[in-house]
Amino acid sequence: MTPFLRGAACASLLALVAGCCANSNNTCDDLYADSLYLVPKSKPSNPNDSTYFTSAQLDTVYLQRYTPAQPAKAATSTTPPIAAQPEGARSAPVAIVQSQPRTATRLNVRLAAAGLTRDSVVVVISNTTPFSPSTAGAKLNAYNYVLTVQDRTTKPRRTYEYVITNIALQGKYEADGCTTCYENTSKSFQITRGSRTRLAPATETEKDKDGIKIPKLIRLSKLD
Repeated sequence: MTPFLRGAACASLLALVAGCCANSNNTCDDLYADSLYLVPKSKPSNPNDSTYFTSAQLDTVYLQRYTPAQPAKAATSTTPPIAAQPEGARSAPVAIVQSQPRTATRLNVRLAAAGLTRDSVVVVISNTTPFSPSTAGAKLNAYNYVLTVQDRTTKPRRTYEYVITNIALQGKYEADGCTTCYENTSKSFQITRGSRTRLAPATETEKDKDGIKIPKLIRLSKLD
């Protein structure tokens, strides 16, 4: 094959690959791959069920984060010793108003795939929201979180506080020839309210439904 024909053949192949990638519907969902989806129980299974929250109680919930305590680390051949670090202070509460429409269209698609409507109460913790990304590039599992639900119908106002700790994330990068996307392969954490601690076991990779990742929902009741 002459250099001219070889060049023409390569150009045709590159054009074919470019055309296939241009027609690909694969859109990375990296922003939500590691996310936690907390869904307070808001509909009673029976009229006498007092474990659910009312719409008024869930209209505005509050989320805080803080860095967990770190144990001391001994020196190694390449690093100096690291002193123990105390638990960090809680951040200012972020108010999550459920009556405000969710504007992240791709997030709405994911939640709909899990059976939730736009009216469903859900608190999403991702690497970028509702808190600003860490300047050090840390993911959401670098922090612990506190979700607070307030009962405005009681005097004094009763507060339900859920502490999310020991978050562990695993993931990998997958390539299809056109794009390389990050996928979460496992999530686990603990939820504590008062003296009750519930371990959310590691979940498998989120399943696809018509090309959409179905998020794992963590449902919370007044008893959790």
